[in-house]
Amino acid sequence: MDEKKEYYIGEISKELNVSQRTIRYYEELGFIKPGRSFGRFRIYDQSAFNRLCTILHLKDLGMTLEEIGTLFNIIKSGSVHDISPKLREILLSKKKEFESRLEKYKDGIKELEEILSIIQYCENCNNATDPDICHSCIDERTKDLNPQIKGIL
Repeated sequence: MDEKKEYYIGEISKELNVSQRTIRYYEELGFIKPGRSFGRFRIYDQSAFNRLCTILHLKDLGMTLEEIGTLFNIIKSGSVHDISPKLREILLSKKKEFESRLEKYKDGIKELEEILSIIQYCENCNNATDPDICHSCIDERTKDLNPQIKGIL
């Protein structure tokens, strides 16, 4: 978006690919506060636009609106020196949560790669006519897999 100072809700909605209702909901939560034009249309300044970008980015990272609201309330509550311990605690906690999810995703990717490898092997197999051979082969190849993922085959 260009560097203009005021935006209508429709402009922000299109630019950020978010519904106007969502923007109004963020207003209801107190995250942003629009001004009003002479015609009583909502007008958002650059600060509100930037705040919406922050909200959407944090949501994309997996933060809930409640967590975002807590962050904003802490930030609003005092000077950087006063709020930094609380903010650091929340952000470190979120970082640990993200790292935990990342490990789960890495494990999931590894499991899927193993399944895909087995599927590739089966596609190139010459014993495709005997289902009993297929089942025993698959059982052997999946014996070390997580039982929760074995059910795919």
